[in-house]
Amino acid sequence: MSFEFKWYGKKIKAQSKEAAGQAINRAAEAVLTEANKTVPHDEGTLERSGTVETDFDNLITAVGYDTPYAVRWHEAPPGTVNFSDPRARTKWLEKTVREMSDKIENHLANKFKSEMK
Repeated sequence: MSFEFKWYGKKIKAQSKEAAGQAINRAAEAVLTEANKTVPHDEGTLERSGTVETDFDNLITAVGYDTPYAVRWHEAPPGTVNFSDPRARTKWLEKTVREMSDKIENHLANKFKSEMK
């Protein structure tokens, strides 16, 4: 009795890495979208500077804001700034990630599954 066994390891590895990259990129985009709801907003410059950068080879993604004052507003001690928008808050990105941690995990799993189809 004999049988033929076909190994698709390289193909599956490449496909799963691509799916994982797409999943983390989309999860990061979701974090940015949610964080923008509480970013300090005057003219919208800070909000528009929000970016997602994903290294698909190493499966690393970063969400950030790129204005000279982004870190100053984000890291300001509570109560030291008074934003005109009542939704705005300090540490908006950090708080968003904490608030979304369960959603991010589910988002990653679901996106990975959908990318693997």
